[in-house]
Parts: sequence; structure tokens; C-alpha cells
Amino acid sequence: DDGGEGGKNVALAGRAESLLLCIKHRFPGLSQTTLDTSKIQFNKVANQINNRIPYLHHLNLTPRYIHLSELDIIISI
Repeated sequence: DDGGEGGKNVALAGRAESLLLCIKHRFPGLSQTTLDTSKIQFNKVANQINNRIPYLHHLNLTPRYIHLSELDIIISI
């Protein structure tokens, strides 16, 4: 469903922007390049997780919250 995918992309972009603002607030000395790189990396990880959710759902393993320590395992599936 294109509307669903568009909504997911908007939500992921919003989350990435929120993360960027949090990082800027917590680490005000970081350069814009570092912040942009962090945002791009977060978007890539979020998209990888989003692409794995149907697989996890198929296995009845869909987590309500994904703990950061499990992130590498989920992405490598």
C-alpha cells in the first residue's frame, strides 16, 4: 500500500529529525557534518528495521520495542 509506505517514511523522517534535535541539544559542539552523518545512519538503520518487521512478524517475534543491543541481530537476519 503506497499510502502506508508513505506514512512510514514520514514517521521515520520525523523520528530522525527528533533524534537530530536531541543530539544537537545534548552535544552542542558537534559539527553539522557529524549531525548530518548521524541522521543518515539513523535513517538507514530505521529502514532496515522496518524492512525486517514482516519477517519478525512471520516468526511471531515482532517486538513492541526494539532494544539497541538487539539491533545488530535484527539487521543481520
